[in-house]
Amino acid sequence: MIIATQRPETSAISSKVRDQAGVWFIHSLGSQANINAVLSNINSAIPAEISDGNAALDLPSLIRNLSTGQSLVSSKEMSCKNGR
Repeated sequence: MIIATQRPETSAISSKVRDQAGVWFIHSLGSQANINAVLSNINSAIPAEISDGNAALDLPSLIRNLSTGQSLVSSKEMSCKNGR
């Protein structure tokens, strides 16, 4: 099953369904509420440091600045070096 939404913080998808999602494809989000919903539901490790060229980014900044065609992928089976 694939579920897609541009507003993960709304009731468009119930919290019960969001809790069961094993893989997330995260595209650019501008709303802090949407970013918080994603951060509270992703299952993979979160890297301690993220860099875009020479600039260090936090995960919310990275999500806000994803370009068209870019996404982050999160899954229970993913891990990262020195991540949480």
